[in-house]
Amino acid sequence: MGLFKFKSIYHKILIVIFCLYFTMNLTFVKNLTNLVVTNTAVGCVMDEVATNDNDSSNNDTQPTAAIDDHGGVLLDDKQIKQAAVVVTTNWIPSAPSIQMIQEVIDSLEMLKGLPHNAPKYITLDALAGHSHDQVRWDKEETLELYGINLMKEYMHRENFHIIVNNVNLHIGANLNKAIELLNPETEFLYFLQHDFKFIKEINHTAIVKTMKEYPDVFRNIRFGKGINGPKRFSQEKNGITLSRTHKWSDNNHFASVKYYKEILVKIRSLRRPIEAPMTSTFQSTPGCHMNQTQHLYGALGDGPYIDHLDGRLKYKVENVTTVQ
Repeated sequence: MGLFKFKSIYHKILIVIFCLYFTMNLTFVKNLTNLVVTNTAVGCVMDEVATNDNDSSNNDTQPTAAIDDHGGVLLDDKQIKQAAVVVTTNWIPSAPSIQMIQEVIDSLEMLKGLPHNAPKYITLDALAGHSHDQVRWDKEETLELYGINLMKEYMHRENFHIIVNNVNLHIGANLNKAIELLNPETEFLYFLQHDFKFIKEINHTAIVKTMKEYPDVFRNIRFGKGINGPKRFSQEKNGITLSRTHKWSDNNHFASVKYYKEILVKIRSLRRPIEAPMTSTFQSTPGCHMNQTQHLYGALGDGPYIDHLDGRLKYKVENVTTVQ
């Protein structure tokens, strides 16, 4: 009887110990399960974040359209390269300062609708003549420094191209050389000399639209340096007025690449101002000007649109501010 009681008590003690052990293990297992589930959830979240980061990285590498400063318009590569700017320059008394040509390039802001990152070509011409005296050597030295200053200012900008000549090409051959180097997608170009800057807003968008709509009528548009006088043949298109002239000038103008290629191939010698043979052709060949004439931009009494800085006179040596 005593033995049975002992066993009963012993069994009870074992049962209590077993229950405690089971309870403790159950709590441990539960905590362990929660830990595993929590870690798994965190892992899922981390994987999700990592996946999103990768997606973001992939999106960043996708090609995007460039943003034009004029109104923040999204433009594709073809639109940006549609029109280029060519500026011819050479030795002037203020060399090696680039102050004058900087004014000209800064004035491109007047061309409303032209992308700020449109291609721009600066042609630096060599000295004319073949003398070998101190005067020429001094000019060659300052011309070299002038070219260096141009490169410092512009060559690191993606849309600028500086073309340095080994021989003197003058206006016509410089234009021809620049056209040969244009991007094949470029349809139009502004042709400027280094001492004519824009001083009044010009509707670039309307000009391009008009020339595309009437390619056989409006082929070359010039911007006057004086007040527009009465013209016999004026037309208003797309909000701008264009007047046909019987003259041809090298002053700032806009034309299609196709137009330039057509006329340049017909000029016997390009190492001179284009206006010389073009004016001569107009005077000697009646009716020829109808297809090659320039139209003046702006209405009667409008203008001037450009200002002649005259690098030979206004930019004297005492006014030089050399880019260091």
